Amino acid sequence: MSRISVDIISDLNLKSRDELQWGNKPTSLLCVIAGGLSSDLQILEQAIEQLATVYKGVFYIDGHTEHTNILDYENTIVAISKICSRFSNVVYLYQHVVVFQDIAFVGINGWNSTNENYSTEENDIVIDQQLQDLAYLSNTLLHLQSNNEVRKIVVVSSCVPDQCFLYNNGAGITKFEPAMTLLYDEKNLVKTWLFSGSQIMIDVTHNQRRFVNNPRCSKDFYWPKRVEI
Repeated sequence: MSRISVDIISDLNLKSRDELQWGNKPTSLLCVIAGGLSSDLQILEQAIEQLATVYKGVFYIDGHTEHTNILDYENTIVAISKICSRFSNVVYLYQHVVVFQDIAFVGINGWNSTNENYSTEENDIVIDQQLQDLAYLSNTLLHLQSNNEVRKIVVVSSCVPDQCFLYNNGAGITKFEPAMTLLYDEKNLVKTWLFSGSQIMIDVTHNQRRFVNNPRCSKDFYWPKRVEI
């Protein structure tokens, strides 16, 4: 069974192209971005390009930050897909599974909660997308159980997997908790869940699985977190 390491980063919320200086920061060959790059697609593209230059592989899923205009959700997904497709070593995990050695990476946004500043229509879109994401994750985990090439699964989400990881530090989770999808992991292939959505760093083992996040949020000094898988 393979063992690799990845750098996890999230919640960068970049406002300018010069804000990300990553040349001397990588600790692994692979980088996982668990959402929250930038609301500006041009800055997002520049960040993806910089990370693709310093890592052998970059696995990315979008988060709330990328969808400031939730009514334009579909077009934003298409735009991000086009950006990522420019780089041969970047994988956009939206409805796309990547298998590296014998480890499958599966990503969803997950949309932890609705937003009090959204209209009813916007919150309806969020709930609908969350249900679609969780259905996709459930079906993917179920299908991977019978894939003989996959010995481990890493879930990447731009949302907190379970209410127990909130620690009273952020918006609540809707009644659809992402960790419920683990019921479909019948062979316990999911060993690691990398996520964002919490404002504090978390690295815990829960129900024999490791849950890790590494949010930048508003930190002036920020580094990747190396995770052995």
